[in-house]
Amino acid sequence: MELEEEGALFTVEGTPAKIFTVTGDEALQTLVISERDNTLPATVPDFVTKWTWSQEAWSMAEGTGEDAVETRRDAFNRRKIRRKTATASSPV
Repeated sequence: MELEEEGALFTVEGTPAKIFTVTGDEALQTLVISERDNTLPATVPDFVTKWTWSQEAWSMAEGTGEDAVETRRDAFNRRKIRRKTATASSPV
């Protein structure tokens, strides 16, 4: 690794261990962060975290499918509510 002059960044060669992709939709008020771990087999899906703003609170969904867990953060009293996301095969 070699320090670059401008911006104090490092130049890295080869495949990075992890790649993060950040996307958003202003109309839907969402932000999605996908994490690809290149140290795992390609058959392992990306880990996804989705943030959604609605009704004066942020909700964060971690994971996908049956393993997804949603956390809702109330903007006013700072309470956190965690619940497993309902799926067709396993209602909450």
